Amino acid sequence: MTDLAARVRGWSMARQGLTDPAPTPLVALETVTGVYSAHPSAPLSLAVRCPALTGAGFRSLEERHDVVRIPAMRISIFMVPAASAAAVFTATAMTPDVLARRVTSRGLDLGDYRKLTPRVLAVAQEARAPADLVAAATRSAKTDGVAIGTVLRMLAYEGRLVRVGAPGLRSDTVRYIATDVWLGHPLDPDPSAEARDTARAWLAGRYLAAFGPARVADFAWWAGITKGDARRAISAHETVDVGEGLLLPASDEAAFATSVAPRGTVVLLPKWDPYTMAYAPDGRARLVDPAVQARVYPGMGDGLPAVLVDGEIAGLWTLNKGAPPTLDLFAPLAKKVRAEVDRRFEQVAALLDTP
Repeated sequence: MTDLAARVRGWSMARQGLTDPAPTPLVALETVTGVYSAHPSAPLSLAVRCPALTGAGFRSLEERHDVVRIPAMRISIFMVPAASAAAVFTATAMTPDVLARRVTSRGLDLGDYRKLTPRVLAVAQEARAPADLVAAATRSAKTDGVAIGTVLRMLAYEGRLVRVGAPGLRSDTVRYIATDVWLGHPLDPDPSAEARDTARAWLAGRYLAAFGPARVADFAWWAGITKGDARRAISAHETVDVGEGLLLPASDEAAFATSVAPRGTVVLLPKWDPYTMAYAPDGRARLVDPAVQARVYPGMGDGLPAVLVDGEIAGLWTLNKGAPPTLDLFAPLAKKVRAEVDRRFEQVAALLDTP
């Protein structure tokens, strides 16, 4: 490992909260901007950054409306802090023309979609399961066979509906509710290019603070924007190139110079963890040996649940209902490290099985 690679690995883990845990789950969430909203990924991504997290503590984030689940980076559904939801959404939302194409590509007439929108929102004044919401919307008006379920998903992409997670941390079922009911205000992004660029510059700052040092290509991939837009967003900040095109906020340069490779650390990252999904495919050397990268990111490139040992992915793991997790190690682990992996598995099970 080169000196630069060692410093990058140590710095990244600390900034991710993987070696310096956050005091609360909300602080952990704010640090990484958002976590993939699916269960159990969302609670596990917060738990590795805030070990004090409990099942009740995770649920309270939604009960207090401190968080909201919205389309965000790469139009994936993220749980983000409610306080920054508008900025994240403005920076990453589909443009109206892209949304219109998505509506029609799913077999919906755009006129029917717009006609049904107020009717669906009228019955989404409380969190309801998709089937209940579909039934209520269908009863409230003649829908002529229009796929209301598709309308729900498109309204979520448009920011008019938001998802609310299931109480169980293992369950990925969701309910929908009107955004202005949940947040107390709409999530309508300012359509102007100036507002979008301002939001993207803000997002670039958050990204560099949590995931840097990183390349322009990494931010573009993470945010789901073009490299040109990513370069413009990053240019709003004073940065330094620490080597190989890796950019860091200039204010962090001196501290980064003293960063060292992590030693004696074991972390179980869930599927789609912010750290494993933060870099473009050709920028993941800080995480995984290129020889096994395809095993960690198969198919469409979703980062699988990973065992992180001293900052490097040493293997994969799989949750098994009612049985211990399955390990797929790339090489044998030292006895002490393997014991720590088993202890971490016990912590995962204890969190997910809390009532």
